[in-house]
Amino acid sequence: MMQPAGQGTLIVNNFDDDDDENKENVTGSSPGRSTGLNLHSSSKIYFGGFPANHNVRPEVTKKGFSGCLRDADFNRAYMNLLQSPDTLGVRKGCTLDAAHSSSIRDGGFVQIPADNATLGVDSEISLSFSTLNQTGLLLVALGTPSSPHRRAQVTPYYTMTLLNGRVLFQVRAATGRLTSVNVEPASGTYHDGRDHSLTISRHRGYIKIEVDEVDSNEARFNLRKDLLVQKVFVGGVPGDLIVPSDLLKTRQSFVGCIRNLVINAVLTDFAKRLAFERTDIGHCVALKDGKDALRFAEKLAEIDAISKLPVPATSLGPKLDPPAEPVFVRIGPPATVDWDSLEAGCAAVIPSGTLIGAKHFGRSKHSYVALTFDDTKVKKSLKISLDLRTHATDGLIMYMARINHADFVSVQLHEGKLRISYDLGSGPTSHTSQELVNDEEWHTVSFARHDAHANVTLDGKKVATMLSPRKATILDVVGRVYIGGLPHTFSTSRIGKVTHSIAGCIKNFIMNGKKMDLDQPESSNDVDVCYVNTERGAYFEGTGFAKFVEKGYHVGTDLNIKLEFRTFHKDGVIFGISHDKMKDSVGLELVNGKLVFQADNGPGAFTAISEALPLLCDGRWHTVVASKQKHQLFLNVDGSRTEATSSVPQSTAVDTNNPVFIGGFPDAVKQHALQQNTSFRGCIRNIELQKPHMKNGLVLNLSDATVRRGVIPTGCMAA
Repeated sequence: MMQPAGQGTLIVNNFDDDDDENKENVTGSSPGRSTGLNLHSSSKIYFGGFPANHNVRPEVTKKGFSGCLRDADFNRAYMNLLQSPDTLGVRKGCTLDAAHSSSIRDGGFVQIPADNATLGVDSEISLSFSTLNQTGLLLVALGTPSSPHRRAQVTPYYTMTLLNGRVLFQVRAATGRLTSVNVEPASGTYHDGRDHSLTISRHRGYIKIEVDEVDSNEARFNLRKDLLVQKVFVGGVPGDLIVPSDLLKTRQSFVGCIRNLVINAVLTDFAKRLAFERTDIGHCVALKDGKDALRFAEKLAEIDAISKLPVPATSLGPKLDPPAEPVFVRIGPPATVDWDSLEAGCAAVIPSGTLIGAKHFGRSKHSYVALTFDDTKVKKSLKISLDLRTHATDGLIMYMARINHADFVSVQLHEGKLRISYDLGSGPTSHTSQELVNDEEWHTVSFARHDAHANVTLDGKKVATMLSPRKATILDVVGRVYIGGLPHTFSTSRIGKVTHSIAGCIKNFIMNGKKMDLDQPESSNDVDVCYVNTERGAYFEGTGFAKFVEKGYHVGTDLNIKLEFRTFHKDGVIFGISHDKMKDSVGLELVNGKLVFQADNGPGAFTAISEALPLLCDGRWHTVVASKQKHQLFLNVDGSRTEATSSVPQSTAVDTNNPVFIGGFPDAVKQHALQQNTSFRGCIRNIELQKPHMKNGLVLNLSDATVRRGVIPTGCMAA
């Protein structure tokens, strides 16, 4: 572009075409007598957009540029766009890849096309988010207001909001009917700086909301038509957007990261947004702690304070401090284990320390850490090693692959043994070790490949030599490796059925001689700290329950309940099952440190109590066998037996039809054989339900519970 004496010329040239005839020239002239630009040494030149508070003439668009710029010069002076002190949403490199994440600041939002955002009769919307704020808009979808001839106009819409720590979904049909459903965290918080997955589904007349595959709720939604929308905003709404006063519970932007937004099976590309403000498109920075997080908060405060200063009409914009990259805090390990509260008569314990740099996987089926690497460095040679500690039978330990999975490398646990597989494009090869590694001890796994040959080493001992079919030598994979599991949006059929997360700890992951930092992932989900010492079992946080046999379990005349528990608390529900209309029920609970076993065959409850034993909140493991035999109860705790008999011996069966609940139960469920609704806090393991006529009992694996709230199924912290 040239501007000689009041005249302006814009020349557009195609880099791939040297023909001058294909150049496009646009000329123009400035009205009036002025012949030059009134600029001085302190004037600013903006590329790609303006700060949100910058005044511009009405004929100049405020929409930011999306794409690549290079070779910029002004008045024959080269300008390095990466060295500017004031940048936002600018990154090195010129790849126009799809952007599946956005970092949103206060007052920010992204508007995306509404083409596929219809909330149909069978729809699903999912995303991942991380934030430190309790409140913020996640997604707002607006339809066309109803005809003005109606008595009151209605704007159909649906919204996803983080509101005071809980996730709220609201949908209003064109008829004006409003449906709301929300979910609260069974343990911890959603504003802890960690990644949380959120799924909204509409199916068979219900709206269901699910967070982290653990917390869920649903509500009836009887609308039989699709809900059409014309505008969709992510992370917030424009300040000048006019909507009915009752439509939004808050106008506060979501401050944090939103990624992998999938609407009706279509992954959103934020690079194709219609508009945005105060948002970094295509980038979510890894979580950090401590001073970096504190400085980030201070920097945002500084920038926001400056941006609110009045701007002179002749100014090209205020001078801002260099904006900080979006950094989000991880406030230590999740508050899943808290032994600080000491109850009278119960033991206290000094908790186990945590392992720096180690991560615990398996809290959900899609627990994982994703790390990036230079894929060109692994084509000919790949050396990986990691340390693993687990008691699981199966699970995915590591996976990397090409986009179409033609080439891949995987490390799995299969029936307690290591299974290593890879394919260099000519067919898969795999090896399963003979040694069991699910003994809750640390094991070092190493895989070294050069060209077509590979060696597998376990605890320093070579256990296998592998050869790629047809001697293929090149590994062509994307530069991303998944540790511990895979995201819920990711699927592969190349490695069999074992694609769920490994339940265990991983540390010291090394690739081609470089130790990879599990604390600085590209992305992660449902990952916890690792404790120095652990024990088998599931930890109940005292806030929820585990649910089994969704269709209902029938006790009948006889039932043996076997389990082990340990706790430092006097009260808590251990086992409960009931009927939804009658009083028939069976319950096992701690009351004032004593174990209480109660059943009701219909006429009335009868109870066995471990009276002869000391308080059971001593932090030690206790073995329990609670047997109901027709009209009698037998409670055996650590070999000490107590009996009870019903006053109505003619009634012998408990006719239950509800699911089995371990560690607590929902408020909506009635449990007539339990004296309390206090959730259990401590560890439970080896749960089995047995009946005399059944050869094998029903083993309740807490990792397989249909619903888990406030339960860590993958291990108990040991003192």
